[in-house]
Amino acid sequence: MVGGRAKYRVKSQKDTIRKKWITCDRFGKSRIRIASDDRKRQNRGTTKTECRMQCVVTQQEDDRDIWHFEVLQDAHNHEHTHNPSASASTRALDKTEDFKKLVKDHQKAGIPAKSTYNALKLNNPENSVIMRDITNERARAKFADLDGNTPITAFFKGLDSKFNNQPDGDEFFFRYRTKNSIETGGPLTHLFIASSFHTYFLIKNPEVLTIDATYKTNRFRIPLVNIIGMTGMNRNFYTTSIFLAGEKEEDYDMVFSGLKMLYDF
Repeated sequence: MVGGRAKYRVKSQKDTIRKKWITCDRFGKSRIRIASDDRKRQNRGTTKTECRMQCVVTQQEDDRDIWHFEVLQDAHNHEHTHNPSASASTRALDKTEDFKKLVKDHQKAGIPAKSTYNALKLNNPENSVIMRDITNERARAKFADLDGNTPITAFFKGLDSKFNNQPDGDEFFFRYRTKNSIETGGPLTHLFIASSFHTYFLIKNPEVLTIDATYKTNRFRIPLVNIIGMTGMNRNFYTTSIFLAGEKEEDYDMVFSGLKMLYDF
């Protein structure tokens, strides 16, 4: 069962409940209002069965903790669930602050949701949390970290705050390209990153450059191109890194056009 609507003694005091209705967690109708023939996506499942099981708790006196419990409808229109994980209200009891902290820490460390689920079950086999609860909590934490920004905007703000506040005055130069040249909200396809400190070495030693593309460096499976320069004393130095969507001619155009901009820096 879950808590339903409540009646308060004073509307402005939401912490003082005078009357509370308790309903089955399968109370109500499905929220899907579009016919199956008109939907482009597959209908999601629902546990709502319009179950009418309902109880009410009423405070008898304002200043005394005396309550009256009454069952308005004691019959369910569905079979009883013996697995606690099948009830969202039961699983909510296990979504403590420790659970949220564990999910967030695992997400920052790059640990998959499946491993988080296994860790929870290993520590407490009676835990009723399911995989969907973990993925929902990860999505909620990610949305909170974005602070109202789109993922790409938050990404560039993070780069700017991390790299362009160095105590030695070193600044980073960013150049990027989005899919179909969409300026707002377009998927990021190319990212060019260079440091002003290393650009100084590039301008002083422009003759020899080594370009190498590496793979499987990120979960998006996009190639990473590193450009290394060489001084007159055969000492290597980092020049720039570029994330590419592919390895076609138009992809490497981003590499060399950005490199040309560094020479003109």
